[in-house]
Amino acid sequence: MSEDPRETAIEAGQPEVEAALANLASAADQPLAAQADAFEAFHAALTHVLDAEPAE
Repeated sequence: MSEDPRETAIEAGQPEVEAALANLASAADQPLAAQADAFEAFHAALTHVLDAEPAE
């Protein structure tokens, strides 16, 4: 059975998303601007994974 290309794309981006999520969590006690930057980075990483084209 072949692997789902979409799952492969998600797995490839997972470390980036997890790192951005950890950064977002650690920014909770930071000024609002730092929290916003961390959220933007998390959003960008997640969007990159979700918008990834399936590998052929």
